[in-house]
Amino acid sequence: MGCFQDLRRESYKLSTNLCVFVSILGFLLVLGLGIFISSVAYLHKYDKDPVYPSPEMLKESVSGDFTSQGIVTERMIQMPQSCSDIAGCGGITKDGEYWLYPAATNGKRVKIYCHDMQRDPKEYVTLKYENFFVQHDSSNWISKYKRCTSIFRPPLKKAVFLKVAINIKDMSVNGTDYTFAVRTGNFSLPFGQTTDCAGEINFVRKTCPRFSGAKINTRGTGMIFDPTIVFGRVGGYATGILDFQRSADGAEVSFRCGGWCGKCGAVEEEMKFILATEAVSAQPVICSVK
Repeated sequence: MGCFQDLRRESYKLSTNLCVFVSILGFLLVLGLGIFISSVAYLHKYDKDPVYPSPEMLKESVSGDFTSQGIVTERMIQMPQSCSDIAGCGGITKDGEYWLYPAATNGKRVKIYCHDMQRDPKEYVTLKYENFFVQHDSSNWISKYKRCTSIFRPPLKKAVFLKVAINIKDMSVNGTDYTFAVRTGNFSLPFGQTTDCAGEINFVRKTCPRFSGAKINTRGTGMIFDPTIVFGRVGGYATGILDFQRSADGAEVSFRCGGWCGKCGAVEEEMKFILATEAVSAQPVICSVK
């Protein structure tokens, strides 16, 4: 009798342990299955190709950067950094003003004019105010090698830039792109330079008339030229910069040049745009979300 009681007791313990083991195993299987299903759902939800933002995603913000808009989406957003990006994101072929987010501005947006979108997209900055440069060289002499001549042979060479070409990778100016420049005579100077060929800058020639001139004005673009750029003599005999002025905010620069023959402008430096503090407005980039 005692032997049967012991067998029943051991059998009960075995069945109890087996039930506990089965319960734990079942719980672990259910938990693992739940985690697997959640992971698959998460990957399906977020593992998608990068896309460009829709117009709604690119509405203007106060600070002018994308992250401050607080946009949360289920897809990775790829911001257009060049006009080629704009053309490629949705088959856009219309020239015009667009917001770009170049690496050179740390992703902060800049208003850029995209030109030749159907064939070879290029970036330009639209200049709202007059930007002009005068080229007074030896072709303007009334008499060969005659200094301090107050009369010049017309037309005086001059260029007025309505837009200036840039390299979007570093925001530097391509000064010899005259696509949007109105030129008088055979003007051949880069954006930002002026020349004078009236006479040397010295005591004897200090009263020579000067026909050179340069004016830079980036107001309304949201950008200025790097204020560390030094303007002065670029080349020529007895040459010097005259009447140099730069506004406190860096948006306006003007100067003249004197020399025989002399050239003045940015000294041994590229002219590069940086962001200004002024606010500008433009149409958002139009890219479709795929």
